[in-house]
Amino acid sequence: MNAPTPSAPSAKASTKKLSTQRWMWLNLLRSALIPLLLVETGLIAIYLFSNAYIRDSNISVLRGQADEQLANTARLEVDVIDRQLQEIQGLTQVYRDDVQRLLNQPYPQVDSLPPEYGRTEEGVLFSKADNGDAASFYSGFTPPEQQDLGKVVQLEASDPLMLSIMNANPLVNAIYFNSWDSYNRIYPWFQTQEQYPPEMDIPQYNFYYDADAEHNPDRGVVWTEVYVDPAGQGWMMSAAAPVYRGDFLEGVVGIDITVETIVQQILGLDIPWGGYAVLLNRSGTIMALPDKGEQDFGLKELTEHSYQKAITEESFKPEQFNINTRDDTQALAEAIKNSPSGGSSIMLQGSTKRVAWQEIDATGWTLLTIVDEAEVYREATTLAERFTQVGYLLIAGLVVFYLCFFAYMWRRSISMSRSISTPLQRLNQLMAEIGRERYEQPLPRFTLLELQQSAEEVVQMGEALGCANRAKNQFLSSISHELRTPMTSIIGFAQLLKSSDQLTEEDQECLDEILHSGGHLLRLINDVLELAQVQSESNHIPGELVEVRSVVSSALRISEPQARGKEIALHISPAPENEALEVFADGSRLCQVLINLMSNAIKYNNPGGEVQVRWFAKDETTLRIEVQDNGVGIGSEKLSELFQPFNRLGYETSNIQGTGIGLTISKRLIELMGGDIGCDTEEGSGSTFWLDLPRGPQEE
Repeated sequence: MNAPTPSAPSAKASTKKLSTQRWMWLNLLRSALIPLLLVETGLIAIYLFSNAYIRDSNISVLRGQADEQLANTARLEVDVIDRQLQEIQGLTQVYRDDVQRLLNQPYPQVDSLPPEYGRTEEGVLFSKADNGDAASFYSGFTPPEQQDLGKVVQLEASDPLMLSIMNANPLVNAIYFNSWDSYNRIYPWFQTQEQYPPEMDIPQYNFYYDADAEHNPDRGVVWTEVYVDPAGQGWMMSAAAPVYRGDFLEGVVGIDITVETIVQQILGLDIPWGGYAVLLNRSGTIMALPDKGEQDFGLKELTEHSYQKAITEESFKPEQFNINTRDDTQALAEAIKNSPSGGSSIMLQGSTKRVAWQEIDATGWTLLTIVDEAEVYREATTLAERFTQVGYLLIAGLVVFYLCFFAYMWRRSISMSRSISTPLQRLNQLMAEIGRERYEQPLPRFTLLELQQSAEEVVQMGEALGCANRAKNQFLSSISHELRTPMTSIIGFAQLLKSSDQLTEEDQECLDEILHSGGHLLRLINDVLELAQVQSESNHIPGELVEVRSVVSSALRISEPQARGKEIALHISPAPENEALEVFADGSRLCQVLINLMSNAIKYNNPGGEVQVRWFAKDETTLRIEVQDNGVGIGSEKLSELFQPFNRLGYETSNIQGTGIGLTISKRLIELMGGDIGCDTEEGSGSTFWLDLPRGPQEE
């Protein structure tokens, strides 16, 4: 390190400097060693004056209370669910009676397809629009010439009742009628021809055959097993009832309720001792399982199983969800089969659980309430604690002491870390500012000697870099001015000579080479001068509201001659809503940057390629402009060198002219306007250069 600057002694006199090693040692001595000695002394004292007590309690009474309370909870919730399902059964009976009445009446004569219905190429009849009535779907499984249009029109009279039933009970998700010839009328309306398969054989689904004569000889209301609704409503179950015309099964009516409604009701139960409820269907498959149950059963709930697979395979959940097939629950499954209600114990994940169950009469489902025996016995532990108060008081004192000790250590560690991290963060900020060419930085004051010395070195380095940068810019500016004047004269005299008619063809070729090389050298001098000027700019270029389209159009017009020379197509392709977007920028400088990017996109493009310019709102405060080409692209290993001055990434020896400082100038100008610039590219697939600038105010 260099010696401190002359201004440092006054700061040293006012603030005592410590070495890092001494500072850390003093703090560790005060914060760790002395308290640790006190803790060890306290442990020895507690060991000498405390006694151990054996805890023993009788848990048989608590077990009986737990079984009774779990059974009561299950019974009460089952009663609630039973009443809800019986109400749905009653509504199903009402709707079945109305449909049966309509089907037993003569059908109207319908010779042609009514205007409110349409037919697909597969022969599916469907209702075209939602006019407040039910949706119709006549499957292509029944040929169009065999479809009964009179029945379709006849059943329209049942739509008001369907609406009333929907409004009467919040559990109702859908109401439907399915006929023997695959006609479906369902409320509420949806695009049936898009949701149902065109040749759906409706009697093959469980919500139909569960109510036929084989499965329902009494012709009453039955509940289906849980199934995946083909209409996309998720996991459902239906209260289904057959509709007969004499002894012929004309069809099945049904009311759908989503399993999710019942499941959420079960999951929300408040079970004593932190327990939970589980819902089983008739086959013993778990339908509702809360988070605690997932851990005990080693399962993940329905969200992690394939919905589409359940439709195609008519399955509900994998086998591990069925208590009849699990080794740890087979005994419980047998007990449930033997009795509609009761209690038992099972072992889950190495922990003993108390279980009570109650059957739901309407559906044959079973509700389990499960609690950890350890939670039940915890109350007995509380009783035993009354006889060991002395020991626990000592332990509590030890815990309080440790809490205070760790709190003290925590506060000390925070203080120590801040004493080091805050100065280091300030040094990082200093170096970052110097890296952004803001070389003149104030000298911070730190307590630690080494950190203060580092800060002084960083500030001195910034001042030295600033002097070197100003000298470099002054040199570049001076040499560029000095070179540009004679170069302009050379080009001018060459142009005068070229206009002479006394030159031979060889002389003309020599003059062309002079003009070409002189022009290239003059452009290089101008670019160097421009680089020096932008690097000497202030920290900000004042901007104004600029319409992006006008700036892009100007840059495009200037770039068109160069593009035509290489047969490159230039396009502007913003979305319509982005046409009138504005940014805060210097219009001429932004145009200069866009010309640089378009020029590069043209130069490094393939003949016959194209360049697209688009812009859009990146977020509420930023607008992005992109210049995209389909040229040679840039290798990922060269991206870090992209904006370095005079670095052409290996094209220095190619026949593509350039100075290698256009992107450097563009980056500096964009940053001075408060924006950012970057590139997304893949070698061989083209590049996309983007500019992020402050967005103008949004119109209401």
